[in-house]
Amino acid sequence: MNRWPFGAMGPNMPTSSYSGGIDRDIAVIGAGPAGLACAYTLQEQGVVPVVLEKDATYAGLCGSFERDGYTFDKFIHAAFSKETWVNRIFAEATDFETHNNFAITNYWSRHWVTHPIITNLAPLPFSVKSRCILDFIKRGRRPRSDDHNYEQWLRAQYGDYYVDNFPLKYTRKYWTVEAAELEDKWVGSRLYNPSLKEVMVGALSRNPPQKHYFNEVRYPVRGGFQSFFSHLAQSVDILYDHTIVRLDARSRKITFDTGETAQYETIFSSMPLPELCKATPDLPREITSACDRLSATSGVIVSLGLKSSPRFSGLYFYIYDEDILPARVYSPSRLSSSTTPDKRHSLQAEIYFSPKKLRRDSFEALLEHTIAKLDAMDVIDKRDVDFTDVRPIPYANVIFTPEIYEAREAVIGFYRKNNIIPMGRFGEWDYFWSDQSLLSGRNNALSWLRSREAVQGGKG
Repeated sequence: MNRWPFGAMGPNMPTSSYSGGIDRDIAVIGAGPAGLACAYTLQEQGVVPVVLEKDATYAGLCGSFERDGYTFDKFIHAAFSKETWVNRIFAEATDFETHNNFAITNYWSRHWVTHPIITNLAPLPFSVKSRCILDFIKRGRRPRSDDHNYEQWLRAQYGDYYVDNFPLKYTRKYWTVEAAELEDKWVGSRLYNPSLKEVMVGALSRNPPQKHYFNEVRYPVRGGFQSFFSHLAQSVDILYDHTIVRLDARSRKITFDTGETAQYETIFSSMPLPELCKATPDLPREITSACDRLSATSGVIVSLGLKSSPRFSGLYFYIYDEDILPARVYSPSRLSSSTTPDKRHSLQAEIYFSPKKLRRDSFEALLEHTIAKLDAMDVIDKRDVDFTDVRPIPYANVIFTPEIYEAREAVIGFYRKNNIIPMGRFGEWDYFWSDQSLLSGRNNALSWLRSREAVQGGKG
């Protein structure tokens, strides 16, 4: 069995503090939240794996980057978990700021509305909010089926007029598909289901009770959201800049882009399932077919440094107008002032794409569009922009098409039978927040440890 070489650390990365031996037959693919939590949990129980990371840094989609004194995340991130283990890990990693009762807003047709719009209709024209209320009242007459798509779910919850003018438009921007192309089990508590009284109060009052699923978030004082994962990264052994190009499930051999190879006994993988399938030779036809039915969005993040504070309330806002490409915009400098140079501010806009919604815009065109639209919205003065960065994010969100559950079960089942355990947002192919990804890594590690213990106990 090949020896895993250590010491390939990325720039400014923490050196692993662990000095014990390495279980060279156990590997963890990916140093994102799931991979780090998995390796940390295994190590707590005396099993010390190697973490294989294709990038030069840790935290994956929860990572941050710095340029010219500005720190940005890969999409907006903030901690609001109630999980004790997750909060302990974050607290051990770094100091953080806490934001309470902050505003989340929406931009629609030159109107600013507190989130969620359905319980904050007051700023909208009378013709709009009256139609929203009337259709909300009528919604109960529509039969509700257990087998409906996301559009049908929306109409049953909110009524036609509101759905046509708000959620359907945002769905096309964020999910890149029509709401009717999505199933609805992913929704959970992410969308508020109001009473008629709450809708009426929100239509009459400019300051109704807030109905978002969290009212407190935590964010590192310095280093961006990635800092929350520094304790985990310092505690495990990570091989950076190791891209896997082939993972042979039969011979249990990994091949890297450098030509190096290594044997394994068990792998925990947070690699996106489509990438895992591409790297696996001789897949059964039904598994290849199932993998082809898995869809995800990608993103382009446009990051701006500003000479003056952006003109909107709160930490972030959603944009419903379809002629404005960004779906969501947030201000890192409002999460922590250390994310910018002195007397500077920042914004980041998120634009989503997928094979269902392709555009040929260059990065330069997307940057120009974003700055022009934010200026027209009176969020910024384009003359205040003194820093720009545009970069793609290959995997953003899993798209919940109706075939997702059967397809991912087939793919994950195949790999589990071959001692490869998928985990995390893109390994389990689910809508995981950062804390759920951490718990996915931890829980998969604990489950495997229990199974190994049972097998060893049986042999004894």
